[in-house]
Amino acid sequence: MNLVANTRSTLSDLADLIQKLTSGEFTSGCEELGNATIGQHTRHIIELFQCLTDQYASGTINYDLRERNKLIETDPDMAILCINRICNEIELPEKHLPCNLIMEMVYQQLKLTLLESCYIISSIAFIIRRSFGSLFTN
Repeated sequence: MNLVANTRSTLSDLADLIQKLTSGEFTSGCEELGNATIGQHTRHIIELFQCLTDQYASGTINYDLRERNKLIETDPDMAILCINRICNEIELPEKHLPCNLIMEMVYQQLKLTLLESCYIISSIAFIIRRSFGSLFTN
């Protein structure tokens, strides 16, 4: 399976997890996530992918321009809708892109390909999936 297919699979698993959660579970602080919520982490993942898909055609992706839409972190249905949109839009032609990334408050200018960008973002999603793996089983 290639990286885009793996990314879709991981995002689909995340959407399945969100469907199993109550709204309260989605928005309640979680000790395993440093008292952040699953919704907050989900929003972060979604918005990184939205930057990738929305800005890709311009040739420059700036992850600092995330929308930070609070509705995504508080409304599970909105989060699932956004994930489904990303899964439909993630197949993009390969090209090198300059990306502005903020990691641990340190600014780095990197040249990343689509696959490398997907890898970084899907790694974040994978961490959530691993943290809550038992919720992915029926």
